[in-house]
Amino acid sequence: MIPANRCVLSLLAALAVGLGQAGAEQLPLKVYTAADGLASDLVRCVLADSRGFLWFGTGDGISRFDGSGFTNLTAADGLPGSDVRSIQESRDGTYWAATSEGLFHWDPARLNGVRAAIHPGAGQSDNVRALVEDRSGTIWIATHGGLFRLEPGRPAPQPVSLDSPEKNPLVSMVHTIKEDQDGNLWIGTEAGLFRRSREGTLTAIRTPDGAPHSVRSILAEKTGTVWAGSHTEGLFEVRVSGRAESAAIEVRRVLTRSSGLAGDYVTSLYATADGELWAGCFPGLSEIAPDRKSARSYAREDGFPANSVWAFAEDRDQDLWIGSDHGVMRLARDGFRRFDARDGLASTCVDSLFENREGQLCAFTRGISSEEVIADRSFVECFDGKRFHAQAPALRPGVSFGWGTSQVVLQDKRGEWWVPTIGGLYRFPAVSFASLQTSSPSRIYTETDGLPSNVLYRLFEDSRGDLWVGSVGERRGLAVWLRASDTFRRFGEKDGIPLEEPRAIVEDAKGAVWIGFASGLARYRDGAMSFFRPADGVPPGGVTALHRDLQGRLWIATGAGGVAFVERPQDERPQFVSYGPERGLSSASTLSLNEDRMGRIYVATPRGLDRLDPRDGLVEHFTSDDGLVHGDIDASFRDRSGALWFGSAYGLSRLFPAPKSARPAPPILVTRVFADGVRQPLPDLGSRDVALPDLGPGPAPIEIEFLAIEFGPGGRPRYQHLLEGVDRGWTAASDQRSVSYGRLPAGHYRFRVRGIAGDGAVGKEPAEVRFTILAPFWQRGEVLALAVAVVAGLAYSVHRARLRHALEIERVRTRVATDLHDDIGAGLSEIAILSEVARRQPDAERSARTLSEIGEGARRLVDSMGDIVWSTDPRKDDVASLAQRVRQFAANVLESQGIEWGLEVAPDLEARRLDPETRQQVFLIVKEAVSNAARHSGCRRASIRIVAEGEGLLLCVEDDGRGLTGSAESAGHGLANMRARARSLGGSFEALPAEAGGTRILVRAPLAGRSGRSA
Repeated sequence: MIPANRCVLSLLAALAVGLGQAGAEQLPLKVYTAADGLASDLVRCVLADSRGFLWFGTGDGISRFDGSGFTNLTAADGLPGSDVRSIQESRDGTYWAATSEGLFHWDPARLNGVRAAIHPGAGQSDNVRALVEDRSGTIWIATHGGLFRLEPGRPAPQPVSLDSPEKNPLVSMVHTIKEDQDGNLWIGTEAGLFRRSREGTLTAIRTPDGAPHSVRSILAEKTGTVWAGSHTEGLFEVRVSGRAESAAIEVRRVLTRSSGLAGDYVTSLYATADGELWAGCFPGLSEIAPDRKSARSYAREDGFPANSVWAFAEDRDQDLWIGSDHGVMRLARDGFRRFDARDGLASTCVDSLFENREGQLCAFTRGISSEEVIADRSFVECFDGKRFHAQAPALRPGVSFGWGTSQVVLQDKRGEWWVPTIGGLYRFPAVSFASLQTSSPSRIYTETDGLPSNVLYRLFEDSRGDLWVGSVGERRGLAVWLRASDTFRRFGEKDGIPLEEPRAIVEDAKGAVWIGFASGLARYRDGAMSFFRPADGVPPGGVTALHRDLQGRLWIATGAGGVAFVERPQDERPQFVSYGPERGLSSASTLSLNEDRMGRIYVATPRGLDRLDPRDGLVEHFTSDDGLVHGDIDASFRDRSGALWFGSAYGLSRLFPAPKSARPAPPILVTRVFADGVRQPLPDLGSRDVALPDLGPGPAPIEIEFLAIEFGPGGRPRYQHLLEGVDRGWTAASDQRSVSYGRLPAGHYRFRVRGIAGDGAVGKEPAEVRFTILAPFWQRGEVLALAVAVVAGLAYSVHRARLRHALEIERVRTRVATDLHDDIGAGLSEIAILSEVARRQPDAERSARTLSEIGEGARRLVDSMGDIVWSTDPRKDDVASLAQRVRQFAANVLESQGIEWGLEVAPDLEARRLDPETRQQVFLIVKEAVSNAARHSGCRRASIRIVAEGEGLLLCVEDDGRGLTGSAESAGHGLANMRARARSLGGSFEALPAEAGGTRILVRAPLAGRSGRSA
């Protein structure tokens, strides 16, 4: 409850702005000015474009509005002049603006969109006043230096002659231009109104008295009627009969200030989609009646905020936007109409609302009167459809009304008036509202009649005609006046209810009466009380209001727990279903309840008014920006016409609720994208489909901003978004207009976002952002493929090496086995045979020879075994070991024959590695060559050289014997064996005559052995 002095202060403020002046209900206007971001308070033109944006031409540039904020274009952005008179959207999606110093053409929908200043001519020809694009795409330009046209493909505007029959020079001062449905141009000039047919014929429009002069505004309706607003003569109607060049034209003056127009200077004209005609005037605004014979006007003295209205436009919700010298105003089509002292309210501090028997909406108000400040004076004020009229019930001297808000005065079903006071309950006879002030009370009930206290607060009449009364003060409590016996029954702790003042009373569909208290909720049924506390499910904070809806549910408003409803109030233990901020309410503190005919519940909170639809749980929010009266809404009521009324300490608001519309969700755009803090290029107007260039590797943050274009009442739009591959589904609806992703791994992504309108409509076409975050180069596919190939190659090489090594080992094993079988095995077999021969020979001499052969064979076997062991010893795999073995063999063979010999090994070769096969084959070639020289050549000298030749090895064995022919004949298969061994190494073999006679054996072999052999 709020003390009465709040009402006194608010009503004193109402007096300061014109209490008692003639006026009308105030339009549901939301005003935007430079303080909200508009380029200037002077708004000369308004455009609602095809994309959903609103554009305002102001005295200092162009402002674009998206429902959340303004984006401004000024001279710094290329505007040739700051004073913008007209904005048009062309068929190609670009925009044109008329300024005081030329045309401006721009395309904000593209990256680096074209911006160009165009000058029709010099001097006054650059002072462009209006633009229109005709159906052929030609831009018509009205200037104070004449009419111009800019045809598609032409670089510059061309002048159009407007010679009038009178040769009036004022005809060249063109103020406005419009195209009608037949393609004719209507041109408003300082000299009057002209019609230019599609064929180019110019006709001056005249009335019998020569008007209109100085035409400043034109409207061509779809019906064919043309309206012309003049500078000094009001509004004219022009009717054209026929479409031929000789069509008859009739002109008549329709409205002036004297007949209801806001002013005789008609600055702008507009027809809404549903046929309403509006006129902007100096001063004020006029709503033309459907019969076009009268107007309802709004001016500064009526609370209209502007002196002059310059332009109109409708948005997609059919809300009207009005450009004026006091900013731009949104007139909500289904908005709240506000009433205060200018509408006849004697006091704007509204305590309760009800209907009298005559069907008039009545308000019980208190605080002050229009003549004097009287804090304890109260009124019953009823609305006759245009104004409120106040009556002050006659009370005894010294008796005043209570100190709390939300006191209830009512007229019961029999027409009697009941007024609660601090001196008891006043009962007035069933008189008309007009007679209330002069009527005396028929009865005054006090404590002596059974009331708990004389200080009364709350009244409620139930279906039986009994009256429930709440009192405050020390003896606060609840009583019911029983009509049948004209007595009171008091309730208290003995009945199971607390000794508290009742805050709200309502009756359910079964006739049970519910009473709200600070500590809980009581139900009176079948003569007994039941009491429900927060422990039983009643929300906390105390009950502030009760309401029975059209479905029979009981709604409870509380001070700290939001609202709750009981689906079946008749149940013995009712179940409470709560709604709070977590389910969309703007506050947990709720003040009053109401319901429209569509079943939507209106919940007043300190933050405005919430509209809750129980069918889907959607909550819409309304504030004073939507026309709602300021202050806490302590009183609300639905009248018999379906209008909802809301009262506070600052007056009343009325709403005619419209059914939930099937309008589409707001258009959604992506407006900004940041990758690692760098803004990505996007069109100025944003885009619905954004494809970003590939983003570099690393955990760079991605931030995406988006926007749903929404202007209407009912709250800001909400958003849902989804990042495919990251989010499991659409996020919960939120009013947040951006989202950030901190660390995204490499991959392809698609971000989607959709808008949700205030009435719950969900966008079906989300905006998208597609982007790819590249992996580090070592993780990319092509690099991974190369790495796989390299690894595969290495693995294959390792495998080849292992296989080659295994084959080498196998060859060595095979060779060893072969050598053991061929040399050792054969030698041992020979020894065995010779031993058996020696044992059987009786002749000692023969036995001695045989034993000598056995010894020679054994020595050969020892040498062969030494060769086998040497060839398989890995410690001997170098050239130095090969040279040592060659030296041992040559010394044994050559020196025993008295042959001088020498061995030369290049020093840089001694440490070079040799694979076992190369080592053995080179050694066997040396043995074969040295043996041939010792046994067959008859030489006296021999030499062996092992040197490097390129990447290979050169072996040279040379003697001074008989030469190659004799050697060849004696050597048998020796040369062939050596040649075969050299080829097995991938090398070459040559047997040549030596320079000093004898034989030279040359062998070239790769040092890498078989692994280094070319194919």
